Amino acid sequence: MTQRLAVWCGALALVAGAPAAAHWIKPEQIVRGLGSDAHLREAAGVVRVRQEPKLPRLLLIEVNRTRWETVAAADRTRVAEEWWATWRHNVPSGVVAVLDAVTQRSLVNYDAQGRAQLAADAPVSTPAGPR
Repeated sequence: MTQRLAVWCGALALVAGAPAAAHWIKPEQIVRGLGSDAHLREAAGVVRVRQEPKLPRLLLIEVNRTRWETVAAADRTRVAEEWWATWRHNVPSGVVAVLDAVTQRSLVNYDAQGRAQLAADAPVSTPAGPR
């Protein structure tokens, strides 16, 4: 299986695992499904998935940035949009944040329609030391 298919299959595994008649998936099921998906961990570098306790409509997906960036940009965009569509369909006014697990910097920006734009792959700056 190509890396592209592995990422795509991993994103869809959550939806495919739900009962065929289900039109709504509980937020906890989405979090658990994405967080435990071995394909996503391997192919896209997903490290942690959680719902923000203070803002329950926010889904946080933390990824290993190095692994995430080995996936083709078109595939990262597609899987990010699938995450947004699934969350938004099941959580009113749902918001998704894809973050670097180490720096907590956003790796994906979404517009109001859920179209994803990858954040620039600029290196993370470090504070300057004493001179």
